[in-house]
Amino acid sequence: MNFNKIFFNFLFLSLILYTTLSIFFSAISFNWTFQDWHINYDGGFVRRGLSGEIFSSLNNFFYTQDLQLYFNIPINLTYFYFLSLINIIFYTLLLNFFKNIDLNFKNFFIIFSPISLSFVIYNTGAIARKEIILFIGLLIFISILRSFYKKENSIIFLFFFFPLMILIHEGMFFFISIFIILFYLSIKNRFTKFIIFQLFTFFFISIFFFIITSIYKGETFQVISICQNLDYIKNCNTFSAISMLSDEHTLTSTFTSLWVRIFKNEYLFYYPLISILAFYPLCKYSSNYYFEIPLKDNVIKVNFLIILLILFINTLPLYIFTYDWGRWLNITYILLMITFYFLKDCGVLLQSKTHKPYLFLKNKNFFKKFMLAFILFFYSLGLNVAYFDGYNRWIQNYKMIDDKLKFKLRLIKTIPKLF
Repeated sequence: MNFNKIFFNFLFLSLILYTTLSIFFSAISFNWTFQDWHINYDGGFVRRGLSGEIFSSLNNFFYTQDLQLYFNIPINLTYFYFLSLINIIFYTLLLNFFKNIDLNFKNFFIIFSPISLSFVIYNTGAIARKEIILFIGLLIFISILRSFYKKENSIIFLFFFFPLMILIHEGMFFFISIFIILFYLSIKNRFTKFIIFQLFTFFFISIFFFIITSIYKGETFQVISICQNLDYIKNCNTFSAISMLSDEHTLTSTFTSLWVRIFKNEYLFYYPLISILAFYPLCKYSSNYYFEIPLKDNVIKVNFLIILLILFINTLPLYIFTYDWGRWLNITYILLMITFYFLKDCGVLLQSKTHKPYLFLKNKNFFKKFMLAFILFFYSLGLNVAYFDGYNRWIQNYKMIDDKLKFKLRLIKTIPKLF
């Protein structure tokens, strides 16, 4: 095993440790992420409530009354163990996904770009959010595509997975196009009536579940009911992930808040500029590849970047109706990155014969490579500046991260006592 492989594995192990400790901090602080996972159906069916029902069922299954008295607040341990397991599964699947990749500087930088896996380092609010289920689902779907002889049968997995994903977080519906594209490009007979019927059926089932979650978007009485059972969460009824379900948070109030962030907090300045910088290495490299679509007697060559355009158009409503822009960019990048390396590895993507040498390959000077990486990383932090409502809040967040880091270093000594 060469040095690059050892270093690559070390970075993944570091991310697993860092995110696991962050999950534990979330479990003892009942922060926004903890609250979001514990939205449930105590007050009736409501969007994002499936995850809370799962935690409630796990908690009732694993802990008897005697154990509840012993552990004091067992829901914290349920959350910590379950999310830690999901976190480890994600990084393990991703590490296995990259096992055959050429570990040169170019691929290192694309994989650990500030908008990619390292996004969680300077934005702790992105750790163990519900999109981690989406990432795991994509990696499992890719494994199914690789292992199934009849790849058209792989859509059975999507029929079960995506409705459940929408019930966990309805916003994940807007990333459905990446699954459809992967399915479409992975099968040979793409234009048969049966394939078209499968795709339309899958799409309309997903739309149905999305509409259901949009109708049952939440009521104030449901917030009160959920908060009564989670009475250890401070300000549950006023400012929390759960309180966002109440009647007070209407489309008008969301637009008002978004309007402030777009102009006062300069979303329109930070996000377009920084996202271009952050996406540049992946876009530059992938633009040298294309896939073919047979059309009657002709074959159309389509550049890979059309997938980025499709994904951006599909996710546009998220930028119009919500203000977690950095989070959506992070999800988009990771999905696009995984899609690119998969299609490239399985031979669906073909390299253009007229492509120009890639920027990183032209420049052999290590110092210049390092400075390029550092500059892109520094400017990508602007995503975080905007996300936290400007510079002052950003500095406060970094102080909070510093406090969390000190907490994690102390916690490492007590890890054996957690199990």
